[in-house]
Amino acid sequence: MADRRKGAPAPVAIESLEQYQGILEETSQTTLIIIDCYQEWCGPTLAMSTYWDKLWTSMEKCNDRLKLFNLCIDSKDFDPNLAKKISAAAMGEGIRTESQGCKPFFVFLRFGAAVSALDGINASGINLMLELHAPKIEKKEEEKK
Repeated sequence: MADRRKGAPAPVAIESLEQYQGILEETSQTTLIIIDCYQEWCGPTLAMSTYWDKLWTSMEKCNDRLKLFNLCIDSKDFDPNLAKKISAAAMGEGIRTESQGCKPFFVFLRFGAAVSALDGINASGINLMLELHAPKIEKKEEEKK
């Protein structure tokens, strides 16, 4: 497992509708939220940890621009209202609570709503979502000249 001190922070598990709404209201205003939706039997997407670590070490001010979360979509404690909220936010893509194999589903949120959703591990697709939706870095006045 990668040394998290040198790369991406461990994703935070979303465990309740209240927590999700707090994330939307607070965090998504200033950062791009990425939620890895997975099934309990498969677990969060470990294959992506190397990608996230490389991203965190290469992207300028990444900690200020991106936040990682994960959501188990079929645990016995899973709140169906949470599924409805995230499915609605995922712009019609929906979260599948039936078997989808070991394939993750990523939801990208900004300003309290979804900006995109991506099915499966797709680094080039994620790169495109980051390029389009991650907050831009403000250039200092001296750098603009």
